[in-house]
Amino acid sequence: MDDNGEFNHISYRGKDNHKTIVYEATLHGDIDRCTLCGQESVLTKNGFSKPTEVKLPATNGFDNRLRLRKQRYYCHDCNASVVVSSPDLEEARNISKPLRLQVIRLAMEDISEKVIGFILRLSHSTVHRVINDELQDYRYDYSHLPAVLSFDEIRISRSYAFVYASPDSFMEILPSRDLNTIRSYFYGFSLKQRQAVTHVVMDMNASYATLVPELFPNAQIVIDRFHIVQLMTRAINTIRTGIQHLLDKHSREYKIMKNGWRLFLKKYSNLETTHRKYMRGLNEYITEEEAITLVFKSFPVLEAAYLVYQEALEAMDKRSPELIHALISTYKPIGSAMDVTIGTFKRNLKGILESLRCPWSNGKIEGINRRLKQIARTAYGYQNLGNYMRRIRIQMKYGKF
Repeated sequence: MDDNGEFNHISYRGKDNHKTIVYEATLHGDIDRCTLCGQESVLTKNGFSKPTEVKLPATNGFDNRLRLRKQRYYCHDCNASVVVSSPDLEEARNISKPLRLQVIRLAMEDISEKVIGFILRLSHSTVHRVINDELQDYRYDYSHLPAVLSFDEIRISRSYAFVYASPDSFMEILPSRDLNTIRSYFYGFSLKQRQAVTHVVMDMNASYATLVPELFPNAQIVIDRFHIVQLMTRAINTIRTGIQHLLDKHSREYKIMKNGWRLFLKKYSNLETTHRKYMRGLNEYITEEEAITLVFKSFPVLEAAYLVYQEALEAMDKRSPELIHALISTYKPIGSAMDVTIGTFKRNLKGILESLRCPWSNGKIEGINRRLKQIARTAYGYQNLGNYMRRIRIQMKYGKF
């Protein structure tokens, strides 16, 4: 209660002179031991300390403050004054623990630190400091290593970070995809833990492939099926756009490839073969099968690449290692981007075959990467890698991934 007998009143704080509810309170309590000298000495009450203002959790958009006076005691051993404390308050800090928890809770959501500060009536630097304090004791967890791991990387500012996960959860993010960084991290696990890893799912990154046998002696490399198909679609698109650049923009073939480019990536079984539809750009009624056949008559290289692509899709649908092995081993170069793709497949053949034998994929980690990129977009990018990592890890710590 203040001098006017009121428990709370409206005041104005900050540069914007915003409305604040100030609560008047007195903290009473008993002290059995002097907090300064540690002696169980005689302590006598010695009035109250000067009022200190503590920030409370914001409610309904209001900035709440606690103007607190604390019971003071006099120690007869060290001739010093000590005050009572509360578990909700921290020494030498003007932010209450419930408010700090509110900051952490909002930091788990997809909002920037500035927005958190606006909601809680705190400065951006205060929000940033609370998040950093929460993670100052962060250490890598070497207690558990799943039997199946997924490897990937994510672009951060001007560099790449390494990310790995299990089929069920996000495991860790490292500040660099450099092999020495990855090697140093995984050597933190015991040999027994690393020997228990059975599969490592990854894209066709050659550097990761050389590292896996060293770190996980019993693990099989699994090439993610999405990346297999993605590499082939890129080859098809490269061949198609290369042809387009050589054509007259008014030709029928150009218009089909320009406006109907998706047709060259569809499964042949999904193409419309009987019902003619109006094709924009071409300005005529035609079936999807007739459209691509018209292009293939003039450009057999694109047709040859398309047939290889269709065979690969069939093998992936049937999950048949035999079909994909036959396709790769019997492929004859056609002088196009598909040659490079098949060459990449030959170098990663064992991992590709394994991907058709087991159920594992990089689906979980691709979803995690989307979340990580969203965190960066919300904050309009992070120039400081450490700040970005802390924001990610605070969501990891409380199970948001």
